[in-house]
Amino acid sequence: MDGLEFTMPRYGPGERDNAVGGGGVIALSGHARELGFLGASVGGVTGTVTIRYTDGSSATANLFLPNWLSDQPTANGARIAVTTDHRVTPAGPANFGLPYRLYVNTVPTDPTRELRSVTLPTNSALHIVDLATRPVT
Repeated sequence: MDGLEFTMPRYGPGERDNAVGGGGVIALSGHARELGFLGASVGGVTGTVTIRYTDGSSATANLFLPNWLSDQPTANGARIAVTTDHRVTPAGPANFGLPYRLYVNTVPTDPTRELRSVTLPTNSALHIVDLATRPVT
């Protein structure tokens, strides 16, 4: 999407298919202009991500993802990535007829520095399905 490549996880019913807040750390490498996040939230919330570089420096940025069923799906720079007519629960598909969505939003990085990692927000209302880097061109 817009030059960002995401992979939808493949998990069975009841298995985790996203990272929920908690401040997890994801290793990265290379240089990028932006980090793209695929996901949604409960309530349309913002959380802080921390980007770390191999030179020991770091930067923080705010990440906003709309609610799964948001009536403002493009708020704060978010873009709709996927819309389905149901949601997947531990018991299987449910709530047919509602427009459940995943969104993409980005945060800037310093393209002159090599990436080491990103620390996800601690806000448990954010659900992150995948992460991608926008290459330096």
